[in-house]
Amino acid sequence: MRRASGIGTPQALVLSLLLHAGLLALLVVSLRWGAPTPGPAPAAAPVIEAHAVSEAEVRRELERLAERERRRRAQAEAERRRLERLRRERERAERERRRLAAIERRRREEAARLERLRKAREAEERRLKALVEQRRKAEAERRRRAEEARRRAEEARRKAEAERRRREEAERRRRAEEARRKAEAERRRREEEARRRAEAERELRERLEAEARARARELAALRARYEALIRQKVQRHWIKPPGARRGESCRVRVSQTPGGEVLTVRVLACTGGPALRRSVEAAVYRASPLPRPPDPELYEREIEFTFRVEE
Repeated sequence: MRRASGIGTPQALVLSLLLHAGLLALLVVSLRWGAPTPGPAPAAAPVIEAHAVSEAEVRRELERLAERERRRRAQAEAERRRLERLRRERERAERERRRLAAIERRRREEAARLERLRKAREAEERRLKALVEQRRKAEAERRRRAEEARRRAEEARRKAEAERRRREEAERRRRAEEARRKAEAERRRREEEARRRAEAERELRERLEAEARARARELAALRARYEALIRQKVQRHWIKPPGARRGESCRVRVSQTPGGEVLTVRVLACTGGPALRRSVEAAVYRASPLPRPPDPELYEREIEFTFRVEE
C-alpha cells in the first residue's frame, strides 16, 4: 500500500501542476483579450502586471501542494510506526504466553512426581503394617502352642499322680522321683522357653528400632528435598538487587498455612545488606503458595531455610 502511494503521488502532483498552469494560461489570455485598449502604449503595462501575479499564485499553489504532500507523508510514517508498535506488542504477548505455558508444564511435571512419591510412601506404609500384623499373629500362635503344651503337661502330671496313688509305696517313691525329674525337666523347659521368648522379643525390638531409624533417615532426606524445593521456587521469584554478591545468604523463617500460603516472612540473619533482605522477603511472598511437603509428617506451620545468592 505504501509503495503504490509513493508511485502515484508524483504523477498526481504533475497533473495538478499542469492543470493549474492551464488555468493560469487561460487567465492570462482572458486578461489580454478583455483589457481596454485606449492606445498602443498604455495597453502593455496591464499585461505585464497580470503575468507577474499569475507566477506568484503558481508558487503559492506549489507550496501548498508540497506542504500537503509533507503532511500526508508524516501521517503515513506515523501510521507505519503505530503498526510497528502493535507488531512488537503482539510478539511480546506471544513470548509471555509461551513462558507461562512452560511454567505450567513444569508445575504439572512436579505435581506428577510428588504424586508418585506419595504413592510409593503409602505402599511402604502398607508393607510395614502387614509385616507388623504378621509378627503379631506369629507371636499369638507361639503363645497358643505354649499354652497347649502346658495344658498337656498338666494333664499328664495329673494322670501320673492318679497312677501313683494306685501303686504301692515303693512305686509311689519311684514315681515321686520320676515326678521330680519331670518337674525339673518342665522347669528347665519353661526357662528355656522364657529365654527363647525374651530373645525373640529382643530381636523384634531391635528390628523395630532399626526400622524407626531408617524412617528417621528417610524423613531427613525428604526434609532436605522439601527445603530444596522451597529454595528453588523462591529463587525463581527472586529479583536480584543492586550490590548483591555471590555467596551472600539469609536465614528466613516463614509462617504458612497447610496449603502452603505464606502468612508472614521474617529474615533472622543475613550476610548482605537491607536491599538483599527486602528482595528475599518479597521473593518468598511472590512464591506463595510454597511447595507442599512430600510427607505430611514434615509439615510445620513455621519453617526455616537458608537462601543463598548463587549468581
